Amino acid sequence: MGVEEARQLASDLLAEALPRRWSHTVAVAKTAAGLASRLAPSAADEIVCAAWLHDIGYAPGLINAGFHPLDGAAYLAGLSGTGRVAAEVVALVAHHTGAAFEARERGLSDALAGYPEPDQTNLAILSCADLCNGPDGAPVDPAGRLSEVLARYPADHPVHRAIAQSAPMLVAQSCRILEAAREV
Repeated sequence: MGVEEARQLASDLLAEALPRRWSHTVAVAKTAAGLASRLAPSAADEIVCAAWLHDIGYAPGLINAGFHPLDGAAYLAGLSGTGRVAAEVVALVAHHTGAAFEARERGLSDALAGYPEPDQTNLAILSCADLCNGPDGAPVDPAGRLSEVLARYPADHPVHRAIAQSAPMLVAQSCRILEAAREV
């Protein structure tokens, strides 16, 4: 699947059903394209495809486990069997933005383990792009984005607990990616 096909698929699944999520996705894809072109040009297409597809698991017709990285990856894995989606794209969607922490909180670690780990640089670029854009697509600081997520969910919610655990790692990772992109 090329970048344009990934964009179209994400649009089909999100633009009308979840317009705010679509705005976020558009911004994440743009940010990912800029970062990947500087930091991982040989993997840029896979990273940008994953950026377009990272939140498709929120689409009403794809919700199964109730955890968007897994639901999106499961859908894409079905397409990858036809040769349409690269395994790295599926892995990036499954593992993006601290998914392992939330999977553990939801009792879904075994399900997530069914998807191979993506290249860690590619994952860091995708996660950084995700954290640099707010829920409506507005640019934000990664730490501010995580603070917004923490404020949105009550302390006993799995998302809140996962972000509370993963935030230091995600912010540090994003800072390294942004600094590396500035240096290139």
